[in-house]
Amino acid sequence: MEEMEKKGLTKELKDRLEDEKMETAVLEKLIIKTGALLALVFGEAGSEIIHENMNSGGGEINPMIAGKKMMGMFGFIEIRNFSDATEVL
Repeated sequence: MEEMEKKGLTKELKDRLEDEKMETAVLEKLIIKTGALLALVFGEAGSEIIHENMNSGGGEINPMIAGKKMMGMFGFIEIRNFSDATEVL
């Protein structure tokens, strides 16, 4: 270690370690955001299916896992002459 300090290599090693920590933090945030996006995209039923698939073990994806019947409500609204209203604003 003393030889490394004489050559000035300890600063380089510290810088590398800090860079690696930052990369790890960025990857962790990416994984969390990806998981949240998947939960939004697939919804409640889809996230449960993904959960079951990941817990089935083996590290492989089984696309033939049975689905679930869900009740849902969908709404639709139409604003007439919306483009005219936005042009005025």
